[in-house]
Amino acid sequence: MSAKVYNADEVTLMIGNVLIESGFADGEFLSYEHVSDQVTSVAGTDGEVAISRNRDPRVNITITLLQTSDGNDILSGLHALRRAPGGAFVAPFTIRDRNGRSLHEGRCWIKKPAPVRYDRSATSRQWALEGVEQYGFVGGNLEA
Repeated sequence: MSAKVYNADEVTLMIGNVLIESGFADGEFLSYEHVSDQVTSVAGTDGEVAISRNRDPRVNITITLLQTSDGNDILSGLHALRRAPGGAFVAPFTIRDRNGRSLHEGRCWIKKPAPVRYDRSATSRQWALEGVEQYGFVGGNLEA
């Protein structure tokens, strides 16, 4: 039996063609989830079931960075572009597990900047983004 390997260092995040490659918080540092169910169903009185396909391509992306991460500067800069006169910041994104087959691509925007909290020691910053998935594949990992 072969062993398969997951390595968090092999998960890459690119937003607006800028790679955020370090400074991720400990624990869950990246979350990617569809906004809507992709299929809904309803059952009639007699038990007939109708299935409807939902074409909503929106996704929620949550990025959790250390307070000290340069990624905060990148995301703040991109958010500032949206706030500029005439700005409507939408950028490409790519999330990829380089040690596996998972890949997600599309376009995204920052829903709101990370809440800021200061403590005795370094804390984390959690950024909320929303996007439109153009390609998504949830795959396994490669053999060791």
